[in-house]
Amino acid sequence: MTLHTLRTLALTTLAAALVLAGCNAGAPGVTEVPLATQAAQTVQAMLTQVSLAATSTATVALPPPSATLPPATPTLPMPLLPSATASLIFTPAFYGTAGVHPTLTTFCNAAFFVGDIGSTRDGSVLAAGETYRKTWDVRNIGTCTWSREYRLVFNGGKHMDGPDWARFPQIVGPGDHLFLSVTMIAPAKPGTYIGYWMLQAPDGSKFGVGDNGLTPLTVKIVVP
Repeated sequence: MTLHTLRTLALTTLAAALVLAGCNAGAPGVTEVPLATQAAQTVQAMLTQVSLAATSTATVALPPPSATLPPATPTLPMPLLPSATASLIFTPAFYGTAGVHPTLTTFCNAAFFVGDIGSTRDGSVLAAGETYRKTWDVRNIGTCTWSREYRLVFNGGKHMDGPDWARFPQIVGPGDHLFLSVTMIAPAKPGTYIGYWMLQAPDGSKFGVGDNGLTPLTVKIVVP
């Protein structure tokens, strides 16, 4: 039986009880109290049923507890792959650094410029008329031994009152090196001055440094 039906029946019973009580009021020998009491008890019982039905209807079954979900697995970032351009190769410039061993060649006469020695390096600023000494560190990377008959010869540019040539000061075998020096004088006029020098074998053939053996040794100064 629905809640609406129970409520309607209770109200109808109560109304009927009241009507009967009113009718019996004028009849002799009829007691009002028991009849009203019975009606009230009947209505009370019906209202109790209505209340229980409402409570039963209002009770909502709770859903069963959901299953515990496993903890989420964190997403790890993808590792960064090393870039092909990340590694840089640094080639130092040597200025009289000891321990430089370039690869030997199969040529008889071949040289490697190790660096400038002393205070007068390419780009040095000198006063007009100042006497200075230029020294190059050169290594023998050929197959022939350099005797004292080998020379350092002027090959162009600004001579700056230097000699035309200078003899090798020592014998230099393959893989060894030596210092070659010339003394010059800075010009009187301001400017940038460059002179070129080559190595010369006893047979008169000239050779320089660099991959092709044709690069001359240089002296470069600035007169302010």
